[in-house]
Amino acid sequence: MWIKLRELNCDTKFFAIRWVMVLLCQDLEMPDCIRIWDTLLADERRFEFLEYISAAIVLRHRTLIIRGDFARVCTCLQEAAKNIADIPILIKEAH
Repeated sequence: MWIKLRELNCDTKFFAIRWVMVLLCQDLEMPDCIRIWDTLLADERRFEFLEYISAAIVLRHRTLIIRGDFARVCTCLQEAAKNIADIPILIKEAH
C-alpha cells in the first residue's frame, strides 16, 4: 500500500497530519476521542501508538487505496477517521 500511495503522490500531509496534530478530535465524536486518548495516555509509547492508530485507519481502506486514483484515495483517507464505527476494534488492530 505504501508503494501505491507513493505512486499516487498521496502524501500523509493530505490526511494523517490532521489526525496526529489534533489527536483525532476533529474527526471523531467526543466519547470516541476520550476512549482513544485514554489508550494513548496509558501507553508509555503514546505517540508511537498514535502512529499505529493512524496506520490501522489507513489499512481499513486498503482495497480502495490499491484500486483507486489520487482523488478517490485522498478523499477516502481524509474522511476515513469520521467513518470509524468501532473504536475498541480499531485500538486492537493498532496494538
